[in-house]
Amino acid sequence: MRLITRGDVDGLMCAVLLKAAGLVDSYIQAHPKEMQDGTVAVTPDDIVCNLPYVSGCGMWFDHHSSESVPGRLPESFVGRFGFAPSAARLVYEHFVDEHPEIESFEPLLQVVDRFDSAQLTRDDVTNPSPAMLLVYLLDPRTGLGYHHDFRISNKEMTQMMPDLLLKHPPETILAMPDIQERVVYYRQTEAKARVILAEHTRIEGNVLITDLLGVDEIPPANRFLVYTLPGAEVTNVSIRLSRVKDADKVSFQVAHNIFNRTARGDVGALMARYGGGGHRGAGTCQIPTASAQRVLTEMLAILKER
Repeated sequence: MRLITRGDVDGLMCAVLLKAAGLVDSYIQAHPKEMQDGTVAVTPDDIVCNLPYVSGCGMWFDHHSSESVPGRLPESFVGRFGFAPSAARLVYEHFVDEHPEIESFEPLLQVVDRFDSAQLTRDDVTNPSPAMLLVYLLDPRTGLGYHHDFRISNKEMTQMMPDLLLKHPPETILAMPDIQERVVYYRQTEAKARVILAEHTRIEGNVLITDLLGVDEIPPANRFLVYTLPGAEVTNVSIRLSRVKDADKVSFQVAHNIFNRTARGDVGALMARYGGGGHRGAGTCQIPTASAQRVLTEMLAILKER
């Protein structure tokens, strides 16, 4: 079978588990919007993971709360949907009894679970373990995909990563030349990113707002770094605004503060109102630039109530 998944950490972990179990022989990366728009051809020979359900697929695994809103969740399907720290965890639980060979990936899966559900410590953010560092390098939100001087592209790196993880521990992968150059670059840019985040972040009530619309180049850094800024601890939810590449749109990235877990609202459901999606604690949507300020005002009114 073929796997269709996101090119993010959770999607790659799904690929590792399904390949280890011998259930897929190929995989492609897709964006949720591509699935929603029907631009990806799907057949009964496809397993869809960590993406919106598409009628006609053979199996489906997902854990995004936005997919449970009326009109999105299918009445019947083969696979699993529900609350879980990652879609990969659902894949693991579904197949582990029949394919116990995937149990060896439990330690790596735990790291992916913690990252995808944002159950992290400050040390995870500022001094990550080898496995967590590899996760940050693979996360599209880190921003390494915008740097084009690497020997191989991010797409090529993520495409080969499942096979690497099947054979090697994270420490070995980090030492490989194509990955090591990203480690060096990531560590060089993290300090620059902290300065830019501090300059473009403000606090409105309980909301941490990072407006990067006027920033031409955002240095790569892990997505949780903003919560380590001075004063961020008094907020319980964040909004990050950035330009969408090659489109007249603004990306809204909304999340609960991982170090102040008092927010109650479902971010994924809120993003679904604007055509996006996500989990209870984090989600994204893309808004036409002309409507971005109005949407920001609306979101702030909602998030300040929570």
